[in-house]
Amino acid sequence: MGEVRGGYSVLTDQFDFAACPPKLPVSKFQSQKASLLGMKREELRPLLIDVLKREDELRLHPQVQSVYRRIGDCEQSLSAFTEELQIQVCREFGLDPNVGVELIRSAVSLFPDDVEIRSIPHYVRHNRCFEGTLRAGDQPPNCRVAQLDGTQCDLLSLIDVTRPTVLLAASHT
Repeated sequence: MGEVRGGYSVLTDQFDFAACPPKLPVSKFQSQKASLLGMKREELRPLLIDVLKREDELRLHPQVQSVYRRIGDCEQSLSAFTEELQIQVCREFGLDPNVGVELIRSAVSLFPDDVEIRSIPHYVRHNRCFEGTLRAGDQPPNCRVAQLDGTQCDLLSLIDVTRPTVLLAASHT
């Protein structure tokens, strides 16, 4: 049995994405094996729009939402399941998942001024990030942090609160 995190066993659960057929019209790109090699930006854009629409449709499918509810807030399980979903979308479009998943995740960066592309990705529309209230001179809250080597510790064990501290936080999707 695989390790269970948040109700989703990353190693053994196999979600049947085929049980979530598209309701959107089938994209002309889904009937051919897409090769991104040598594709120009203007050729990539319509493919990317269709891929993003399918990914969003799949994320919002009731059966997929049920799995997300079971996972809860476990970031590792959320990421693993979402990656499986994105791999499924890549397969539907004949994209190499190693490239296609990164394409999905980089869509907004690749087309930063494209209003249509910015409006489609689920992770952009439902971004849980927000600007916090911590300001220069404030003592930071004691929270768990992951160090570069992957170990976790309390923030205040790493810093001297009597001296200026610069905090850099990031996330990876």
